[in-house]
Amino acid sequence: AKPWFNWNAEAVYNVKQVSAGESPVVAVCKIHRQDTWSWRGSYMQANITTTEGESIADIQQEAQITAGWFQYQRWHATNQRPDLLPNEVVSFMSAVYDIEIKEKQEKSSSHESSNNKR
Repeated sequence: AKPWFNWNAEAVYNVKQVSAGESPVVAVCKIHRQDTWSWRGSYMQANITTTEGESIADIQQEAQITAGWFQYQRWHATNQRPDLLPNEVVSFMSAVYDIEIKEKQEKSSSHESSNNKR
C-alpha cells in the first residue's frame, strides 16, 4: 500500500521470471523520489530486493543540478547479486520508469491540448 502523502513519488514493480507455465515474482523494485524540495532538484532512487527482502541492487538517478539544466538525468546502477538478477534486468528497471513518466507526460499534454480546443 502506498503512503497517504505519496504525491505519486513512488512506483513499485514486480520482476517476474518468465518460464514455461508460470511466472513467479523473483524481485521487487521500489523507485521513489528524493530531495523533492531541494534546490538541487529532485532525483529518483530505487532498491531492488528479493521477495524475502534481501537487497539485490541499488539504482540512483543523478540530481538535475549535476546533470545540467535541460539535460537528461543519467542513472547509475550497482548490482550486488548478478547471480540472482542479471545486470541487464537491473538497468532495464530505470528505463521502465523513464518510459512510464514520458507516457504520462504525453498523455497529460494531449489532454490539456484537447481541453484548450473547447
